[in-house]
Amino acid sequence: MIMKKAKTKMNLVYENLKKEIIEGKLKPEERLIIAHISERFNVSSIPVREAFQILASEGFIEILPHAGAIVKTMSLKDIKEIFEIRFNLEVLAAQLAVANMSNSNLSDLEEIIEKSKQAFDPLTYDRSNREFHQFIYSFANNQRLYNIIDELWNNSSRYPRVFQSNEDLSLSISEHTEILEALKARDVLLVKELMEKHKTRGFEKIYELVSKK
Repeated sequence: MIMKKAKTKMNLVYENLKKEIIEGKLKPEERLIIAHISERFNVSSIPVREAFQILASEGFIEILPHAGAIVKTMSLKDIKEIFEIRFNLEVLAAQLAVANMSNSNLSDLEEIIEKSKQAFDPLTYDRSNREFHQFIYSFANNQRLYNIIDELWNNSSRYPRVFQSNEDLSLSISEHTEILEALKARDVLLVKELMEKHKTRGFEKIYELVSKK
């Protein structure tokens, strides 16, 4: 019983800190002080330290000798490495989804695109964009693949926002529509080509934004 209770406390700290890092509430290089976090969540230092170890292993924080923990900054190298993995896995997932999406599923995807057109700011559209991609990848019928992509997406949520203007939103919606039409046509090669183009453009935009900093 005691072990279960301790695990629950660790999960509470871990899940909340991870969410705040992903959403940008905890900024890169922000210090994470064990005593403050323990007080905030009303737990001892043990579950906080355990949560730190998991977050560090996932690349969300960095534990520095004699300096405690900080939210990890994403370098160009980090972004490039994550993108290379995401690119290949997401293109694969989209290809696998072609054979598994029914006409009803494709209609649902079309509704997601239509709903995304009502997003009038980049942050709202960012959520719609993720919904579009996750919906497709869920039909790859490969839960491990989906989970890896989802975790990488969480980690890369700390990139600068790809969608900076209404023009960015319009271009993304146009590309989503092209991908939808290729899925309707059951054209695996075209889906692959369009998804590669879509993901490459996104990376190039992020790389440009980071390089300017």
